[in-house]
Amino acid sequence: MDQERKNNWRCQECSSKQPKSDNTITPVRTTYRPMVSGDDTNVEEESNITVRTKKQRSISDSNDSYIKEDLLRSIIKQEITDTIKKLVSEHLANIASQVTGFHESLAFFSKQMTNLCKL
Repeated sequence: MDQERKNNWRCQECSSKQPKSDNTITPVRTTYRPMVSGDDTNVEEESNITVRTKKQRSISDSNDSYIKEDLLRSIIKQEITDTIKKLVSEHLANIASQVTGFHESLAFFSKQMTNLCKL
């Protein structure tokens, strides 16, 4: 850094407190729109502010996008019922296979015990 820059250097805090550059020569944009009243055409000056109108929604529009409570309850009940049926059937199938395995093991041990008793 050269000596002149060192002399003019300011920290971020100090430089933010200095007034910004002069922008008085910045042009202000104005728009004109024709205003028709009767046969006369007048020119009216507008500001640069864009005014947006809020979109009005009717009550019928808002009701169409929502699900009614009864319908929602029936959907949830159906989903829960289907999920519970699926889980219960999976668990019952697992239990049935385990019982079958126990039955086969018990039959095998019973046969072995009978053979041992005969000796």
